[in-house]
Amino acid sequence: MRYDIEGFITFDTEDASLLNLLTGDCVELSQTSTRLLAELLNHRGDILSRSEIFHSVFDQYGARASNSNLNISLRYVET
Repeated sequence: MRYDIEGFITFDTEDASLLNLLTGDCVELSQTSTRLLAELLNHRGDILSRSEIFHSVFDQYGARASNSNLNISLRYVET
């Protein structure tokens, strides 16, 4: 799936990338960061609890859900 962010960023979940259409810069995300960003974009304007994020981003995929793992994934999405 592709998401348009603010008209100049394209987020592609298939190849786990963020592309800046203005500069051509492309960043590859980890699988966890890709799931996290997709979950946040799918719930724009909603408040998601930490437990909802843990379930949809980690538990559902057999990954270890922890505050540390979430913080690391958020760090990759923010960069």
